Order: sequence, then structure tokens, then C-alpha cells
Amino acid sequence: DYYIYVNNYHTYNYKMINGYGIINATMCPHYEKEDLIVYNDDLKKYNCDGFGIENDTALYIEDNHFCIYKEDKTRSIYWFKKDENYKMIPLYEGVNYNFME
Repeated sequence: DYYIYVNNYHTYNYKMINGYGIINATMCPHYEKEDLIVYNDDLKKYNCDGFGIENDTALYIEDNHFCIYKEDKTRSIYWFKKDENYKMIPLYEGVNYNFME
């Protein structure tokens, strides 16, 4: 919950939680919110790829491939590839991506 983590300094104390373990990646929903830039640094601690997922977008994963869908064309999803020093890569609708690229 976004609002439960507000402290006196208006900084959000987000924390990583374990998911189902289906893929070796981290996910950050609501990535466009202020202060989520901390995710960019924090994900480097986990030795896996990461996805910054803005509102009104979806990440569809099947086997070793994924694609994105956008309800709002001004929003995006960003892929942080560990093999590329966590470079922030914007993803595009209509492209079929491979985790092994």
C-alpha cells in the first residue's frame, strides 16, 4: 500500500518481498511514483533482472518470453538487465522479448 509507508519526511519505506519464484526477477509496480528511484539502486542487491512497471501497463510472461500491454500509451515498463549493469531499457508494445537476449 503506497500510503502506509509515508513517514514524516515524505519518503516511502518500500521493501522487497518474496514472490512466487516463477521467474528470477524483481517487479516494482507504480514505478512512476516519486521516490521509487530507490528501486533502481535497491534491485542491484538481488542479482537478478528487474522491471519498473508504471500504472496502466501490464507485463505478460510466458515461458522464457514476455511482452507488454499499455492502456495508457504515455506510460511504460522498464527492464533493468543485470547482464548490462542494470541499464534502464524502455519496453515497447508489440515486441516479444526473450529473457535470454
